[in-house]
Amino acid sequence: MPALPLPETHPWPFGTPELTAGLRRHTGDPALRILSIEERDMPNRRPSVGRIRGLQVKAAGGTGTYTFHLALKEPRQSGTTRAGSAGPAVREASFYRDLASYLPVRTPRIYALEPSGKWIVMECLREGRPPETWQAEDYLRAVEQLLVLHDTFWNLGDDLAVYAWLARPLDATLEVHIRIAEDAAARLLAVAPQEARQKPLPWEVLLPRLVEHARGIAAVLRQMPSALLHGDYWPGNIHMDAQGRLVVYDWQEVGIGPGLLDMVSLVQSSAWWFPNLPLPAERLIAHYRQGLERMTGQAWSDAEWRILWGHGLMWVFLTRWLDLLASTPAPLLQAQADVLTSLWLEPIHACLQEFYPEA
Repeated sequence: MPALPLPETHPWPFGTPELTAGLRRHTGDPALRILSIEERDMPNRRPSVGRIRGLQVKAAGGTGTYTFHLALKEPRQSGTTRAGSAGPAVREASFYRDLASYLPVRTPRIYALEPSGKWIVMECLREGRPPETWQAEDYLRAVEQLLVLHDTFWNLGDDLAVYAWLARPLDATLEVHIRIAEDAAARLLAVAPQEARQKPLPWEVLLPRLVEHARGIAAVLRQMPSALLHGDYWPGNIHMDAQGRLVVYDWQEVGIGPGLLDMVSLVQSSAWWFPNLPLPAERLIAHYRQGLERMTGQAWSDAEWRILWGHGLMWVFLTRWLDLLASTPAPLLQAQADVLTSLWLEPIHACLQEFYPEA
């Protein structure tokens, strides 16, 4: 049967030759030809920035017929930021093209991608264990995987800088992130319900104070050794199969910085989405600290770690969550007000009071 060209009005951003070439590389079958492409439901799909669709591709080649289960990712953002650094879509495409093969962690198999990241066709990770069902040992395994990643690139921030597309929010694009945070704080104050904005301190006071001290927060974190960061490491971006093997995906925020920031994301995002975690956050953090000391020799006293963790908490909220919350509808903000207060605002208020007290 001859290959069927995609109709001119097909809903896919890629062409038949691009995907065919990728599938031929994967199978080693130079005679492979695509017979059909159909959209399929994505298993365990979660809210995302951009569009993710499941594809079923049927093909034939010199060794028989094939059925591929793929995922098509079309990020909302592409191009570059105002500072000229790579945007999330470019960053993820560059990561899969230039860096993923050097990682000690498994990442999705990529079949085809557009160089600027407008679309990526990758393997569809199926039949995994949903994050809601993870047990304590699964979270500890995710921490161990993170340790391996950080250890491989430990204190190599200067070497990693050769990849100009990696995010560097603590130094190269610090001022851009501060301007974005200022804008996000203003948008959040405009949309947040009045009742929610009074806890634990009026948001009109808390958020500007946090933005005001962004440079000081970044300066403290820059004192830590830098490694390769995933940037949004939590169970929602980790596929775990029935045997407990992990595949880490969604590398749009990959960058250079202290590994502690990935741990903050793991702890806080997990607690946000899954309130009844099977183990306390303190155990996850202790597991990471012990692993770092064993693998890198790096150790901090409890007092030093408390300072670093507090600054990491403020930084992740300032540069990631503030903008996300500013885009959240007011009814949802109201519904999440209690968890937002206990998980983020009260700890941040305490950190500001302790590390940046008002005169």
